Amino acid sequence: MTPHVGVRAAVDVETAETPVADADRLIASFRVRAYSEARHRQRRAGAPEVAAHWGQVANLIARRSDGSRGDESSTQTDLDANVARRGRELGVRPAVRFFEVDPLDEFERVLAVRLQRFRLLFFGIGADHGPAVLTETEVQAADASAAIREAAAAHWPPRAVGLRLLDLEGREIFERLKADLR
Repeated sequence: MTPHVGVRAAVDVETAETPVADADRLIASFRVRAYSEARHRQRRAGAPEVAAHWGQVANLIARRSDGSRGDESSTQTDLDANVARRGRELGVRPAVRFFEVDPLDEFERVLAVRLQRFRLLFFGIGADHGPAVLTETEVQAADASAAIREAAAAHWPPRAVGLRLLDLEGREIFERLKADLR
């Protein structure tokens, strides 16, 4: 009796080489998503030995990605050194650094952020006992969370009982009542 095709595919996923070889294969195939793929295979494993194998693979991938921070010679294990040496001998390019951020690129990205405009409305109780807008100002911020921080720190005019922060389409993104401040 031959196994069902789905069962055969599950068996193929579980058959593995050494943890180092599987880590190399996942990094080459999945790049940044290699760690999550190793953990996914660990969860899907049918046998405890296979789950332990994929756990080792995930740990190797995590160790390699953490190696990009700090002194690489002190954090690289003998096993990783042997893999790197063998890869250079075969002409394989070095492993991808997953979490490496160039400070200059990050600085340029922060400077390139365009400010967005938001409307800040302070309201009080009107003559008809409904809300009446007392003051309306414009807030410029990089994003909604920065606009909320500015609105929360804004000076309240007298007789104001609440504030609303709206985006340019008029959608409310934040509201605070003076009673909430007590």
